[in-house]
Amino acid sequence: MRDLEGKVALVTGAGSPRGIGRAIVEALARLGARIVASDVEDPLPDVIHDVLGYKHGAKQGLDETVAAAQALGVEAVAFRADICVPEDVEQLVANAASAFGHIDILVNVAGGSWGSQRVGEYEPDQWLDTLKVNLYGTFLTTRYVLPLFEKQRGGVVINIAAIAAERACEMVSAYSAAKAGVVALTRDIAVEYGPQ
Repeated sequence: MRDLEGKVALVTGAGSPRGIGRAIVEALARLGARIVASDVEDPLPDVIHDVLGYKHGAKQGLDETVAAAQALGVEAVAFRADICVPEDVEQLVANAASAFGHIDILVNVAGGSWGSQRVGEYEPDQWLDTLKVNLYGTFLTTRYVLPLFEKQRGGVVINIAAIAAERACEMVSAYSAAKAGVVALTRDIAVEYGPQ
């Protein structure tokens, strides 16, 4: 059953070979969605990804993600972008819309944790990097896609959070705070744009 035939999905954070973004791309492709996969060209070092044994970013597998989607019988393209840079995101959305004529689904997957310390031991730049990618990046991609959704009077935004947004966890307070922000942002998007 290909319920998403003719739909176009833009998925960020799709470059990790064993990542959530890759799995989501494959799931959407199985349902018939055309895919725009995106990731950053040169990822920041990520402690958690290192521990799990894989790297993320466009160089580490974005082309493989596209090939995996195409092998499932759908059109797919890749665009490299840093979701923390407004100009990159604006261009990503323009490229995605140009590739297939529209965007129907945005899946904000890109994220990570740039530090694993107690709150008082975090380096300020690690804290900020974690908030930027997880929360600010989710805001930026959504901000640039929403005008397209308004114009076509439809669209779906799916934001990936984490259990850390709801449950206290040791050593990842920046990640927990960022993902809690994603949950709150998602609620606000629903209230502001859902009726349209």
